[in-house]
Amino acid sequence: MKMISKALLVTAAVTASGVVLADNPAWTFAQVGYIRADSGDDTTDAVTFKGSVGFAENFHFQGQYSDGDVRDLSFGGFAGTNADVDFDGYELNLGFNPSVGANTDAVVAVKYFDFTYDVPANGSNPSRDVDVDGFGIGGGMRHMIADNVELNTMVWWNEGDQDFGGAGSDDGFSDIEVEIGGRYFFTDAISGGLTAAINDALLGGDSATFDLRWQFADFF
Repeated sequence: MKMISKALLVTAAVTASGVVLADNPAWTFAQVGYIRADSGDDTTDAVTFKGSVGFAENFHFQGQYSDGDVRDLSFGGFAGTNADVDFDGYELNLGFNPSVGANTDAVVAVKYFDFTYDVPANGSNPSRDVDVDGFGIGGGMRHMIADNVELNTMVWWNEGDQDFGGAGSDDGFSDIEVEIGGRYFFTDAISGGLTAAINDALLGGDSATFDLRWQFADFF
């Protein structure tokens, strides 16, 4: 939780630094990021690759691939097993982003996610692939408070299933995830972002994501 508190303080400092009003946020971009998450019991590090395409003026489609590892992870289907686990997966997002005022877009979106955790053998437990998939519905906003500073937030309701590959019964889950982020533009096209997520659905705790983005004009 200390990591998330620090991330929120940095985000607030970044977003307070701008003074000149700007246009509405862009929705076509490519970015690479690094995620750090901590549930209190385990720690996650991952790299992410994300692309977004804005289309039809007020819509966007996004895809993200993540690859990382979790240290000291204990799945419900592997009771008593703590292991270092590699994982990878993707998330697809379709959203509606109408302008609701100067420099501000509202966001309503749906997403689908599918991740696989490679759990190694441990004692009497054989190695297994644990599949986690589900969907989410969310709403939020993106606001340019200056030419070079953006503030954004999303609230997601997520629901999914964990398939333990025969090691135990499937386990369903649902939760509320809150994302708060800030972005600083070094140029008109290149920016760096910091996003704090509370109750990250896939990483099992709070997370902080640092990213570098290159944005374009919408294609159509």
